[in-house]
Amino acid sequence: MRKFLLFSVILFLFQVQVLFGQSYLPLGSLLNESFDKELNSQDMIHTSSKPLLHRDISRIISDSLWRAPYSLQKKKSLFFEPIGTIGIGLESPSPDLKLETGIGGRAMLNLNNQFYAHFGYASYNSSFFQYESDFIERRSVVNTLGQAKGTNMGYHYNLFFGDVHFVANEVFDFMIGHGKNFIGDGHRSLLLSDYAMPYSYLKANTKIWKLKLTNIWANFKNFEGKRSAYWDHPNKFGSMHFLDFQATKSLSIGLYESVIWGGRDTLNDRNFEWNYLNPVIFYRPVEYSIGSADNSLIGLNIKYKFSNSIYSYGQLIMDEFLLSEIRARNGWWANKYGYQFGLKWNDVFNVEGLNARGEFNAVRPFTFSHGRNMENYGHFNQSLAHPFGSNFQEVLGILTWSKKRLQIELKSVYARKGDNPDSLNFGADLFVDYNSRASDYGNFIGQGDFVNFFSNQLKLSYSCWKQSSLIVELGVMSRTLKYTNATDNNLYTWLSIKSSIFRSSVDYW
Repeated sequence: MRKFLLFSVILFLFQVQVLFGQSYLPLGSLLNESFDKELNSQDMIHTSSKPLLHRDISRIISDSLWRAPYSLQKKKSLFFEPIGTIGIGLESPSPDLKLETGIGGRAMLNLNNQFYAHFGYASYNSSFFQYESDFIERRSVVNTLGQAKGTNMGYHYNLFFGDVHFVANEVFDFMIGHGKNFIGDGHRSLLLSDYAMPYSYLKANTKIWKLKLTNIWANFKNFEGKRSAYWDHPNKFGSMHFLDFQATKSLSIGLYESVIWGGRDTLNDRNFEWNYLNPVIFYRPVEYSIGSADNSLIGLNIKYKFSNSIYSYGQLIMDEFLLSEIRARNGWWANKYGYQFGLKWNDVFNVEGLNARGEFNAVRPFTFSHGRNMENYGHFNQSLAHPFGSNFQEVLGILTWSKKRLQIELKSVYARKGDNPDSLNFGADLFVDYNSRASDYGNFIGQGDFVNFFSNQLKLSYSCWKQSSLIVELGVMSRTLKYTNATDNNLYTWLSIKSSIFRSSVDYW
């Protein structure tokens, strides 16, 4: 263990700094927040499909800003860096310590600003806070990162990611990789989030006039406890497309559609469905034509700019519904939908770097679930949308201040969620078969074991070097869960040196 820690420190201190060759702004980057005002002051930048491509944001890069890691001024570049984490945390009132260790590396290549390659791998062995360990025991996965296996220290997990990106011209670009995607303008997304662990995908972007079409064909995994390696778990597949239309200088409207279907298992001799490969079709008619019972969802994403600094946004996700049942207001179980409203204000009161966000999310019971786990809207026991799954309402507020390499974030989250009792299904867990539902009618948000969730977090992050993803993070968080007959209240503090490859999340269920 001591040799492992020493090896991690040495690699962090002696990083190989060459030239950065990544073709997009990573989802976990601190720069996403500092970029936000500049992105929204421009016309014809589609901000809802992430990660943001360098070719789309290059015209707003300024040498006076902290942009060096993502500037591709040279046509040929190569970059390598060790990645990983060293961190310690304290949970109160528990005397136990959290200890995170991990080491790996990643490499990036850029050839003529047209062909990019990006690959990375890291291995971790860590102990966690109690709520994190409880989640791992339930889901067998470390939140957002990888499959967990028990060790003497706590849990071992691997993080592997990478992509090959080809920019054909100003209209088309293509990417094949193992990573994450995000659709929306909020802190959360009800359409496609970066909450789940990485997955394999093929992605195509098409930009014509005021339109941007994003197509994603993904290979997800259905977790089965008897399997050991990630690749041994049964395949499930997804096809998504998102059409974003810049209607005016202030208004953008996006239409989203996805379908999830199970691969081959003991009951189903099916793999990738080639009928879903067409990038412009509607999935529901195809689903009917091939006689399947796949899980189709449709969604709407809207963004409206009041000024270069202030914008509002919203989403609507619809899994299943009948208009007659909605009008009846009888709580029919299959009226499955969710919605989001948000407001973002950059440079609050003209204070440079001070940004504020307020957001509301709500998802009805049974949304994202299906009759079989192979078709639910999840990947390896994690939601592909909101981390709370379904049957909840949430209000959150985020205040950040950024100055070059430094970022301070204050975040508060309040949620009301209904949980499933041991023997009944009230639609709280998308990984539970909806055929086991407790009732067809009278369903409402918060039903089941009602829980109030409170989280307040203060976090300071500092980017160590221009050419590196390495950051120092110091944080403190209070987390309270109020049940019907009990209250669980804890305080957490942590200090870590880590690579910000993907966005980390501590406010999950």
